[in-house]
Amino acid sequence: MRDFSGAFGGGAFHWDRFWEHSAGVALIAETMGRMLRVPATGSEYAAGLLHDVGKILLGHHFPEEFGRCLDLASRRQVALYEVEPEVLGTDHAHLGGWLAERWGFPEALRAAIRDHHDPGRAGGHQTLAALVHLADLFAKAKQIGFGGDRVAVCFTDDPAWRLLEAARPELKDLDLARFTLELDQEVEMARALARLGGES
Repeated sequence: MRDFSGAFGGGAFHWDRFWEHSAGVALIAETMGRMLRVPATGSEYAAGLLHDVGKILLGHHFPEEFGRCLDLASRRQVALYEVEPEVLGTDHAHLGGWLAERWGFPEALRAAIRDHHDPGRAGGHQTLAALVHLADLFAKAKQIGFGGDRVAVCFTDDPAWRLLEAARPELKDLDLARFTLELDQEVEMARALARLGGES
């Protein structure tokens, strides 16, 4: 698959940066679930890693249209999934959910991939989809890899956070600044360990 030039801010979309983002979201989703003590499914890492699998389908089979989506999202400074229906008639999340179903993934994983931009639609798997969504936002804020867009959002303003609060009401009293600092430290430590492992 080819990389795409002309994406956000005149930069480029490279698949190695895409995989860095996906691995970051996987790590963050798993870490966030553990730190917040939300009901675990055991699928947090896999859901984070595969949340954008629909983009691979787009990049491989519809490269021109995908490139147009990247440029539109960049020019408008909006999330990629907001412009994809305009160009493609659907978005990468729904395509990813379709792929996950074809591959026979468990329902929790399919729902998290399909609904990671709208976790409220994930039925009985809203908590997992919300974790993946928030992990995606955190990875974008920390500029871990590049998934095709950069959109800043405050956690507590996001509907996904309210879904987590519904699962664990005590999160309403969480010191969010402290939590994000601790999450950042955990993620950086894990990334440093991964780099060390890669050097051996």
